Amino acid sequence: SLAIGDGVLVVGAPNHDDSGAAYTFTHIDNRWPQTPQILEAPNAGPGDRFGDSVAIGGGENFFLIVGAPGEDGSGDGIDPPDDNGSSNSGAVYSFGLRAANPGLPVEWTQATRIKAPDSAAGDSYGTAVAIAKNVPTFVVGAPREDGDEGDGSGAAYVYTRLADGSMDIARIKAARPLAGANYGSAVALDGNGSILAVGAPNESSTAAGVDGSLDAPVSAEGWGAVDVVIRAEETSWSAGPLRKRYIKAFNPDEGDEFGRSLACSDSCDTLVVGAPNEDGNGTELSPDNDPGDNSFFNAGAAYLY
Repeated sequence: SLAIGDGVLVVGAPNHDDSGAAYTFTHIDNRWPQTPQILEAPNAGPGDRFGDSVAIGGGENFFLIVGAPGEDGSGDGIDPPDDNGSSNSGAVYSFGLRAANPGLPVEWTQATRIKAPDSAAGDSYGTAVAIAKNVPTFVVGAPREDGDEGDGSGAAYVYTRLADGSMDIARIKAARPLAGANYGSAVALDGNGSILAVGAPNESSTAAGVDGSLDAPVSAEGWGAVDVVIRAEETSWSAGPLRKRYIKAFNPDEGDEFGRSLACSDSCDTLVVGAPNEDGNGTELSPDNDPGDNSFFNAGAAYLY
């Protein structure tokens, strides 16, 4: 995993010493130093996969988030007691900016450990993370969260640091939540933290296009979908209301995993979605081929909106 912003590069290494690490590099004198700072979880354990996801941003409240979807703690919320009672529940770690002196590497504060408010074994919370560029809002994906929709339907959690130091927390579910969809496998935020994109690469609806039917038949897993969730102005994520756009590939097919990766522009008026297993035989932009063609197995495609 990689993230870059304001002269800081972060590289995740989830298999470092069997628990994971994140390496941070500071751009100094028009070059990147060869010796990184190494961040590790304060409660590192085997298989935590700390560094599976990384994000950096927050504007004046510049901070770093590192995901550890294999972390096993049984607590929930902010800095819960440490144990290993809930396998693969997952956690993220927030590192604040301690110092940023010209000509010297950035220094980070001690990590704050964050668990989902409804943390449960197997959720893989921390698989994906994103931070708004300009404000202290971040999102965490938990693609194996179960909810009422069935195993692995998935969820995304949006956090906003408020002026009084408290945290607004919202749990976001899919426009069409389905078991096994793995909603939260990929996440992105606009620069002001008011538009969220969430990928569900194993979503199984056969709908196609933008704002297609939420009642379309369900087939095998792996078709994929993306929700674009828009927060109303002057409200919090937890208070709503939220408007959801339901996005499918124009040529959806079983196993394409549309939504496995995604990114949006600073205003999120441009969105790109990855489908690593799409099988079409076209090349370059807007390939002029039969949308139903599947002759190039797992060639992959990206969709630009």
